[in-house]
This record gives sequence, structure tokens and C-alpha cells, in this order.
Amino acid sequence: DAVLELLDSTQTQQMIHGHTHRPAIHSLTNGKRRIVVGDWYEQGSMLCVSQDNIELIELPFGK
Repeated sequence: DAVLELLDSTQTQQMIHGHTHRPAIHSLTNGKRRIVVGDWYEQGSMLCVSQDNIELIELPFGK
């Protein structure tokens, strides 16, 4: 998997990116994570980051 190769080659545990249609936190092997914050077309999203946790919060747009 290209994401795991990138994380391993950069000695990184997490990758955060956006502009996809499926916001989510994906758990990978060895405790690594890929965090997708969404595309902002139909809703916004934000990450709430603390020392112990990362939470993805979806922000629906008012219609």
C-alpha cells in the first residue's frame, strides 16, 4: 500500500489529507493512521487534536 510505504519511509505515524469524498480516520498496521478531512462540497470537517486522541468532527452546511 502506497500510504504505508510513505509513512514507513518518512518514519511517520499519521498522514492527514483532504479533498476526498469520504472523511474518515483509517487505522492502518502498526498503529499508523490515515486521516481524511473531506472535500467541503456538502459539509465541512475539522480535527480536534489532543495529546491522547484525534477526533474527526463533521460540520454540515445549513440549507
